[in-house]
Amino acid sequence: MADSVGLSPVDSFPIRKALFRSPSMIEENVTNDPQLNRLQIDQDTELKFLQLKKELHEQRLEELKKEMGKLNDTEWMYEPVEKLIGLK
Repeated sequence: MADSVGLSPVDSFPIRKALFRSPSMIEENVTNDPQLNRLQIDQDTELKFLQLKKELHEQRLEELKKEMGKLNDTEWMYEPVEKLIGLK
């Protein structure tokens, strides 16, 4: 049946046909659409930006934890603020 239309047996099965194509041929069809490329770039950029924001936030939290540790370690050296302003 496929030969009567002029197609080879491999062309009559699109699923199998995709198996015999190289990944670059498959990607070529996807990357030819400029709108799709732009959306992909926007999505990748937003994802990287969110990851960077999260990493920076975690880094700031770690720095604050270190500062709190330093404050707790040196607390004995200073009089409490309540005592200085007359609340205690």
